[in-house]
Amino acid sequence: MKLSTLLSLHQRLLQHARLANMACAYATLRRFSVRVHRAQLRGLVRLSQPDATAGRNWAGLTALEASQAHLEEMFTDEDLMDLADSVAFARGISGLEIQFRIEEMESDFVRPLESALRRAGVALDLPAESYDDGAGTVAEGPDWYGSGDATGLR
Repeated sequence: MKLSTLLSLHQRLLQHARLANMACAYATLRRFSVRVHRAQLRGLVRLSQPDATAGRNWAGLTALEASQAHLEEMFTDEDLMDLADSVAFARGISGLEIQFRIEEMESDFVRPLESALRRAGVALDLPAESYDDGAGTVAEGPDWYGSGDATGLR
């Protein structure tokens, strides 16, 4: 095998790995967005990645408005790790600590990743039904992010 072939292959593998990571972040964030919509969660939250220097060994999601207990009922520690890693990837930052309105997860994170995937030529060939919401149910129909009028972080 030639060195030039290996270098060319290396570059393509890096591009494919980036797209695969983007697809994983997209699917994860879309799944969380469905769960948030179905639970009608609303309000400002703070999401942070683990930081050993700050004594945080796990990702955290803190309700800055409304009920922390409802967030804790909805998401496991592993869920929060996946969420924090996906948001960090979507934003291109490490050591993530970000505030956002939880009901805007879809517009803040899912849609930009979807657009980036489409621009890269990725066909989004999985139907909405393939995005399990973590509670054993799946998103349905073309209006998976819905249009309900929830009030307050439940």
